[in-house]
Amino acid sequence: MHILKQNNKDACFAVFVVCHGKPADIVFVIDESSSIWPVDFKKLHPFLRSIADSFDVSPEHTRFAAVTYSDKVTHRFSLDSYKNAKDVKNAISRIDQKTGGKCGATIYEFMRAN
Repeated sequence: MHILKQNNKDACFAVFVVCHGKPADIVFVIDESSSIWPVDFKKLHPFLRSIADSFDVSPEHTRFAAVTYSDKVTHRFSLDSYKNAKDVKNAISRIDQKTGGKCGATIYEFMRAN
């Protein structure tokens, strides 16, 4: 098991990677509401890129997708968008914060439908 962590005074994230060596579809669901300070939102980029680096990214192994949400859901990239870690990391770097109100029900409805 791999454990990836990012700790600082403002945020603490941990991802337990238990599917090492097995195919996986991973979807980043990112809160971009105005309740997240822009400086903290930017801290997500290196962390999410490090997750992509932890996998063998390819159509046969691990695929990544990303959606952001506030009062609406924005589909950033799909599981079939990128075929290697470099392209996934570049796409992560381009995710900007649109802000808006926070509505958790919106993302749950989106994930259930998609």
